[in-house]
Amino acid sequence: MTGRLPRSLDPLPDESLPGYLLRLSHRLGLAPTRLQQATGLATPPNAARASTMLALTPETTAAFAHATRLSTTEVTALTLSSLATRYPPVDLARTGRDQRRLVHGLFVRESWVFARFTRYCPHCLTGDGSLIQQHHGGGWNKLWRLPIVFACPTHQRLLAHTCPACAQPALARGPGAAMIPRGGDSTLHPAACRAHPPDRDQPAAPAVTGWTRHRPPPAPTTLRHRSPCNTGC
Repeated sequence: MTGRLPRSLDPLPDESLPGYLLRLSHRLGLAPTRLQQATGLATPPNAARASTMLALTPETTAAFAHATRLSTTEVTALTLSSLATRYPPVDLARTGRDQRRLVHGLFVRESWVFARFTRYCPHCLTGDGSLIQQHHGGGWNKLWRLPIVFACPTHQRLLAHTCPACAQPALARGPGAAMIPRGGDSTLHPAACRAHPPDRDQPAAPAVTGWTRHRPPPAPTTLRHRSPCNTGC
């Protein structure tokens, strides 16, 4: 059993596992990969694989819950499998071709789940103005990983998918199966662009400001209707 962390965070509504790890590692001053190892998601010197955001084993769920002082229900809610009743492609109990979605820990059906990058709402990432979100930003929503989700009903805008500074996809993974890009970097804000700059001697795009340069587009009329994923989706 992993030890308990000195501090933790309450998950935000519909927050993703990568997003929670980014906020908590920022609060603790740890690199995301180090936090993954400390909470049982990965074994040193490895980082958590991308498949981790789909589902966790009961043993890993219990270890992560113990380390972060969350309930197992809260931990499961961070994974995409928590959407299974509303979004069948992430239901691990389904039979047939969908059961072969994981190959060596990687998603193989990008048409159903964005495993290599995410969409985002820059206003959500800025936070709601609360003290905790002033420090660590808002959450990366797990619903943004679903191709059918293309708008933010809270801020009445279409979701973006690239960084306005470098034009790279948000939280894009490079070669390999690691869940969080630049997981060994403890200096980046949770909402910062994590793309490797062309010149490795130059810093990456700044924190929240990189994502919030977008001007809100006109509110799409489709937001007036309920989404297939129910509230927030």
